[in-house]
Parts: sequence; C-alpha cells; structure tokens
Amino acid sequence: MSGLGAVLIGGVIVVLGLVVRPRRRRPPGHRRGRTEPAAARAERVAEALESTAMCLQAGLTPARSLEIAGTRISGDGVVRAVLDDVRRALSRGDPGGPVWNRHTTQVPELRLLAGAWSLTETAGTALQPAVAWSAGQLREQRAARERLDAVTSGARSSILLMMLLPFAGVPIGAMMGIPPWRLYGNVPAGVGCLVGFGFALGGLAGARRILARALAPKVLDRRRVLEVGSGTGQH
Repeated sequence: MSGLGAVLIGGVIVVLGLVVRPRRRRPPGHRRGRTEPAAARAERVAEALESTAMCLQAGLTPARSLEIAGTRISGDGVVRAVLDDVRRALSRGDPGGPVWNRHTTQVPELRLLAGAWSLTETAGTALQPAVAWSAGQLREQRAARERLDAVTSGARSSILLMMLLPFAGVPIGAMMGIPPWRLYGNVPAGVGCLVGFGFALGGLAGARRILARALAPKVLDRRRVLEVGSGTGQH
C-alpha cells in the first residue's frame, strides 16, 4: 500500500508541476492552431530576405529577386505565397509596400520589411540595404529571444522547484511506510497544509510577477530620446 501511495502521490506532484510551471511568452502575432511555429516562420522569412538582398546586390530587379528567393524556400508555402503576391504586384508596376503591409497580419515578421520597403519606394532610395537590414533585424531578434530564455531559465526552474519542495515530504513519508493520512490526518496538520499551500501559491504568483516585470520592455521617454539624440542631454 505504501508503494502504491508513493506512486500516486508522485504522479500528483508531477501533474501539479506541469500545471503551475511558468508558461513561455508567445511572440506577437502568435495564434493557436498555426501549423508552423513562429521561430521557424521567422527563420524562413530571414532566409528569403537574405536571398532577395543578394539578388538585388547582383543587379537583378526586385520582382526577379523575389521570384528567385521564393524558389529557395522549403516547407510551408505561406512565405512563398507572400513573395509571389508581392512579385506579381511589382510586375504590374504597383508598389510593393502596401502588399507587404497587407500580409503583416498573417506573417508578423514582415512588419519591419513592410515599413522599410515602403520608405524606399517613397524616398526613391536603394532597396537592397533596406532588405538586408530587415533580415539582420530578424536574426538579432531571434538571438535576443534565445539569450533571454537562457538567462531566465534558471529563475524559472528555481520558481518551480520552490513550489514543489514543500510537497516532497509526502512521497518521502510514503516511501518510508508512513501513509499521508497519518501525517496529515489531524486538524492542525490539515490546517497547516492548507495555509502552507496558500503561501506557496502566493509565492509562485509573486515570483512570476517579479520575473514578468523584469522582462517587460522598457518604454523610453520621447523627450529624453530627443535630448540625447540632439546632444543636449545631461550626462
């Protein structure tokens, strides 16, 4: 009986750990039911932009560059379909910026490119640096997310461990032949368990809130940014 109790209690603790574990933040634009993860989609977009930038640097037209980049994309055809849509618009003589903007809801990773592409079309500047810059920004965003996950993995693991640590006495006692009802079968022990569980949940919520505030993006003061940019900020 004690062995069976240990197995059951251990299973409950595992389930509890899966329920209360900190959930990873979803990037903007992520929706349930997507067949392709956001990270994989961002990688495909970056590869397509890098191919497009290389073709533009070689002297090809934007429409031809997008056509070549589309043939090099493997896997899901969402990004390829977007490239074909922009290529058709460019072949008709229409600007590509509005087409990129129309697809940013479906592929949020195209927002930077849409803005940069529209700016080059409006200002009449070179397109290749804008495409290469957009691809570099996607790479940097992915690297930043990976660094952030690596930095916070220890804190998240500590939160989960501290949440589960108070429950370690239950399976340990069961493995030693002491059933849980003998440990917590009286009123003071039961009340103590409920109070301790409440403190554990409160600590979990507080720790997750502290971690969320530490990871929240900082909003810069526009006036301060202008002062620093103009060189009038105080040091």
